[in-house]
Amino acid sequence: MGRVAIRWHRPIEGDIKTLRITRKAGKWYASFACEVEETPLPSTGRSVGVDVGVNSLIATSDGELIGNPKWYRDGQAKLSILQRTVSRRMKGGSNRRKAVHALQVHHEYIANQRKDFLNKLANTLVLNNDLIVIEDLRIQNMVKNHNLSKSILDGGWGYFAKRLSDKAVEAGR
Repeated sequence: MGRVAIRWHRPIEGDIKTLRITRKAGKWYASFACEVEETPLPSTGRSVGVDVGVNSLIATSDGELIGNPKWYRDGQAKLSILQRTVSRRMKGGSNRRKAVHALQVHHEYIANQRKDFLNKLANTLVLNNDLIVIEDLRIQNMVKNHNLSKSILDGGWGYFAKRLSDKAVEAGR
């Protein structure tokens, strides 16, 4: 492979164990898995219950409501234009390849918005609370309801629960 230029977004902590190189929407990403020492966060003495929903993304037991930004629904108009463009291009053509790339970029943009928001939200909850209880939902079954599926998937309930759990374990909560 040879030498590759990398744009670092933070210094590497600990010992590098594995490197994973992936390509998404024409961009290359390097992900380093490192072994670091656990440093538990100081105790806050607070606990919170979290309820996920369609209208407000989460409602906490403290009475705080976090609205649902609806990333997919906001980007849906542009997605439909891009998908129409792809369908009108000849299969195997270079213009179709460019149109598919533009569609991939927009899908990645929407996914990145969702991931960024949910990571920050999970981080805030973990920093401010010692005990976090989240509603145990069978998301896979709920998505089968065609009236709710788009809103549930747009909210990223499963991703949020996973990130919240992972961050809590990392913080020793």
